[in-house]
Amino acid sequence: MHKNTFDKLTYYAKVTLFLIGACKSLKILKNKYAIFGDFDKDLGQKTYEWILSALNKTFCWLEIQNIHGKYFEENIHEISVDYMGYYHEKYQFKEYHALNCCYHTIAFSCLAMIEYDKQQGLCDIHYFPSSLQEYPKRIDECLLSAQQASDNPQLEKEWQEKVIARLLQDHYTDNPEEFGKPIAREYIEELLGEKLPF
Repeated sequence: MHKNTFDKLTYYAKVTLFLIGACKSLKILKNKYAIFGDFDKDLGQKTYEWILSALNKTFCWLEIQNIHGKYFEENIHEISVDYMGYYHEKYQFKEYHALNCCYHTIAFSCLAMIEYDKQQGLCDIHYFPSSLQEYPKRIDECLLSAQQASDNPQLEKEWQEKVIARLLQDHYTDNPEEFGKPIAREYIEELLGEKLPF
């Protein structure tokens, strides 16, 4: 997706776009573990539970903004080092990209929470954790990872484009820093086409 298009979505819509892609990818990781490398099988379940918890907190923030960005970064995003790299791209291609999609969603959601707090005067306007320094350059990677984790990348891309079109229709903005209206569960589940996993 071109960055100009992405910037026409409110912040809540941007997070929603990533969240629904991550929820689809999350299903790929359920009851899975790494088959390559010296990894504990239990880490597969812990990875899944970390993502599920992070996505649930992201959804709650979308609805009622009940989590501070600094807390999310220190207690959720920062521990991603324990889980990223668990799946080998060559041997578990779908799992590798599903995990990447979920990570990108968590990282972008963290950035959005921090920006929200700054706009609300809830944190220092200069606060920007080093763990997220490179993330703004990776917007397209989340969508691409979701495509590569799917059974049919082309169909996934077409589905993403439909979701983006709907979000642009309902949550368009000329100000890329605007948060817009909070987004409810029913709307997200309509876009996803199924119930959220939490």
